[in-house]
Amino acid sequence: MTDTTGFLINQTRVIAAKFGGKSKLADALGHKSRSTVQRWDAAGWIRPVYYRDILEAAEKHGIPLEHSDFHTIDPQVFPRKAA
Repeated sequence: MTDTTGFLINQTRVIAAKFGGKSKLADALGHKSRSTVQRWDAAGWIRPVYYRDILEAAEKHGIPLEHSDFHTIDPQVFPRKAA
């Protein structure tokens, strides 16, 4: 899920995959229209204002989602350095 530069991850696709797809993510968030999630996918990222709603929906539906799932930099390309 990297971009053409090889280090950015499409955040929406990572999170939607955990929900079972973009439609299921939209449903879990209670969106009547799936256009919000589609816009996130087209942009490749989710505005931080939606993070809490997504995390709460994940918890409600028993989906293992962590704050690190919102990262857009591929950790395999830029691994964390040990302290």
